Amino acid sequence: MSRGNSSYAHVDNYRHLIRHLVLGDRNIKQVNSVEMDFIPWDDWDWPLQVDFSSLPDLQTLYLDLRGYSTRERPWDEDLNRIHNRLTEGVTRMHCLNLKKLVVAGLCSNHWYEDKEHRESIKNLFQPALGTDGVFELLDVEEYREW
Repeated sequence: MSRGNSSYAHVDNYRHLIRHLVLGDRNIKQVNSVEMDFIPWDDWDWPLQVDFSSLPDLQTLYLDLRGYSTRERPWDEDLNRIHNRLTEGVTRMHCLNLKKLVVAGLCSNHWYEDKEHRESIKNLFQPALGTDGVFELLDVEEYREW
């Protein structure tokens, strides 16, 4: 966020009051209008770059990370690098004490049937939940045009 933009001048003053937050994938809207190979998926993890420690009263968080699983050929990329980016981002969330966490897209497409992957994702996000917190994965077997 640009400090020079007056529309965001008071965000820091009220950030601690945010209780519910939706962070979506800004690239996903382009899927139906542009070839997927041309979409810049390299910033798929931007919702994980938030300073979650500045949101102490956050109760509900919805993360749209569909960019993680919509790449055509994930095996062509450095999967360790991608997993490290995911782990680093989720680690920033460990300061949270969420009542509900919903994550879309981490177990879709080629990850849909991978039970081991699904379990590792659940374990990765678990520290961000409160004692009775609920974790939900929203995934589809295959993305299709709407």
